[in-house]
Amino acid sequence: MKNYFKAILIFFIYYSSYAQDFYIVSQRDLPSIINKTFKMNLQDCDSINTYTCPPTVDILNAPECQFTDIAVNKTGIYYVTGGSGILYRRNIADSTSCLHLGTFNYSINALVADTLGNIYATGQQNGICKLFKYNSGIFTTLGTLPNNFFSCGDLFFYMNRLFMTGTTSIFTGSYLVEVDIANPSQSCYYMGLQNLQPWGAFSVYDGVNSRAFIIGTSTTSVKTSSLIEINMQAKTIGIVQCVYPFLVGGAGVNYEYSTAGSSICNLTSLSNQFSNISFFKVNNPVGDYMTFQTNIDLSNISSIELFDVSGKKIKSFKGSEISEKININDLTSGVYILNTRTTEGVQYQQKIIK
Repeated sequence: MKNYFKAILIFFIYYSSYAQDFYIVSQRDLPSIINKTFKMNLQDCDSINTYTCPPTVDILNAPECQFTDIAVNKTGIYYVTGGSGILYRRNIADSTSCLHLGTFNYSINALVADTLGNIYATGQQNGICKLFKYNSGIFTTLGTLPNNFFSCGDLFFYMNRLFMTGTTSIFTGSYLVEVDIANPSQSCYYMGLQNLQPWGAFSVYDGVNSRAFIIGTSTTSVKTSSLIEINMQAKTIGIVQCVYPFLVGGAGVNYEYSTAGSSICNLTSLSNQFSNISFFKVNNPVGDYMTFQTNIDLSNISSIELFDVSGKKIKSFKGSEISEKININDLTSGVYILNTRTTEGVQYQQKIIK
């Protein structure tokens, strides 16, 4: 009996020691844009509000003051904005240390830190997805991902390999893409994420194994976010572990196996395998008009809806209102969730920036 309780105690101490914190960024309070940073823990579903750096550049331009993702290393928390990818940093232990680092000069929605001091970012403009790097004051464009891939919401390392949550112009649903840092054009599809919209993703090391998680919404709701573990070896999706009553913009954690190694992409042509699958993709960022790429006949699109980050429906287009060029000039600048539904009940969801 004593040995039994001793084993339980050892397990509890072991599990508690490796129950790692992670951070998310969100916007809870609208109509004004107030960025929120929450400290989370894998042991529970509580969220602790922590200090968030206030944007200091182009603060009257909504996309430039709305954080779209967060990255964390041993000493710092990094934030990126959606419009032109303005990057900020603060020390984890010092809330007065906020610093503007510069800009990627691109619409960015995914960010991650490695163990060598590099910050990697992805985003897309006009249907082109690019990979960037920041280190010691220098912003570098590393290359362009294949035409079929679009950054959906986050980057994360898993066992020294870089992955991006994304969507592709030849798939419905969302996917993980393995990013080839040395040659981004050789990045490849890794696994499907069904109908989840993964705005956040991260890995932790529990002392024995690495574990990967995504945080996202489903195509049926944009008001809550779910934390789900992914089995990266079996390429399967686990059960929902936590549900948060807000939309998560991105997630970050200090993860020790984040030194970029060689990609082991399978370079089989996706376009040849899935050329008949429907797609719907809005060209980001949008201006007074919203345009999109699709192989769906417009008569087969039943509705196009726009939601703010709190899940409130802002606009809805149906019937004759749906065209190849939709007027949204009365929409204020910011980040929105677009949900498109076809007459067959298929839904496509995407984060857009105006």
